[in-house]
Order: sequence, then structure tokens, then C-alpha cells
Amino acid sequence: MLSLARPDLPSGASIWERQIQAIGGNEALEKIKTEVRNGTINVGINIPLGSLPDNTPIDLSNGVTFAITEYHSDPNLYLREDWLFEECVQRMGIDGQNAWKWNIRTGYELLPPVQSPTKRNSYNWQDKYRAETVGTQMVEGEECYKVVWTTKLGTILLTAHYYSKETGFKVKRVFILI
Repeated sequence: MLSLARPDLPSGASIWERQIQAIGGNEALEKIKTEVRNGTINVGINIPLGSLPDNTPIDLSNGVTFAITEYHSDPNLYLREDWLFEECVQRMGIDGQNAWKWNIRTGYELLPPVQSPTKRNSYNWQDKYRAETVGTQMVEGEECYKVVWTTKLGTILLTAHYYSKETGFKVKRVFILI
């Protein structure tokens, strides 16, 4: 697999470990029992969608932004909600054994069984992922290291994480589905 890492920058693993220390270390992470994450996903659309009934053209050339909320609770409960224009359009959940999905267009669906760890932080990420520092970039006014994460099975999911050079905290995460 081709490496994008820049040898003149700290390794992706060392930047990850610095972030763990910045948020209190592994002991602090083990004390977390619930977690809520909020974010947005912008989906680019390159297809003509016509116009509204009043002939106003629909321009989505800048993409569509979904608001995302994820809820995690130990030992292995998960719920994700996707919102578009202030309406929930999709939910996905895991109750510890069963996974399901609800979509505004298709309704409810039971998903194949999942294997989820009993704690979110209990697996060794190096077994599944590669983290490579590929550069630096200004993000929200902070100089950050850009660390690209890929799966070791191939580039199925590519994420870029931006970590503050000053504090070590993660400032931003960008998913790219390939």
C-alpha cells in the first residue's frame, strides 16, 4: 500500500497518543460511560434536480449538509440520527445485539448482526487502521497536523483528522467514502 506519510512530521501514532494524553489519558477514557457527538456531513451532488413548482431552480452544486448526532452508552448501545432541513431523515441503532435502521423513505429495517466491543476504546486501533501524517494546515484559526486514517483492508474508508499542534486536541474530522 502506498504511503503518504511525511517523514519530516511526527508519526500519526504519536499524534494520536498525544491527543489521548491531552484529553486525560486512557484512565480518563475508561471512566466515560456515555458520549454524545454532534457534527455535520456535506454531501456533494452533481446531478440536475430540476426546479420547484414555482420554477425556482434547485441548485445543490455546493452540496447538501446533514446534521448528525450520535449517542453511545456502555457497554454497547448506539444511536445515530441524521437531520436535513430540521427533519430527522434517518436513524440507525444497536441495542447490544441487534442493529436496525429507519429511513424516512423506506421505513424500518433489521440489519445483519454486529460485533461491537464491550467498550468503545477496548480495541487496538493499530490492528485495523493506519494513521499517517501527511501535512499541516490551518483549521478554524489553528495550525494543525493533518493525519489520514485508512483501513488496513484497503482504502474503503478514508478519514482526515486535524490535530492542534499547540494543544494536541482533534479540531476536525473529514470522511471521504471511496
